[in-house]
Amino acid sequence: MEKKQSIINELKTTGEILRMREEEKKAEKEVAYAKHSLNKVKNLIQTEKEKERKNRNHRLISRGAQIEYVFPESRELTQDQFIELCNILLDSNEVKERVRRLISEIKGGK
Repeated sequence: MEKKQSIINELKTTGEILRMREEEKKAEKEVAYAKHSLNKVKNLIQTEKEKERKNRNHRLISRGAQIEYVFPESRELTQDQFIELCNILLDSNEVKERVRRLISEIKGGK
């Protein structure tokens, strides 16, 4: 009788071990899926950051090219001289008001 009980206990233990192994496999799959999902989100975020950076670079280069087109002499200015020129031009109340109106028009159009 004792031997029979021992065998039954051993079978229960074996069954429990098998069940636990199945749970472990399931948990590992869930972890792998979660890691994959996290990587997808990280990649999307990185892609958006790169897209924003490229758009900013394009905008800066385009605007710099437009300034040189309108004012070719600006190519000869040093960085400090160019900043000083911009400050002089933008110091005018008329220019500030025009810029405000342009921005207001842009925001109103959105």
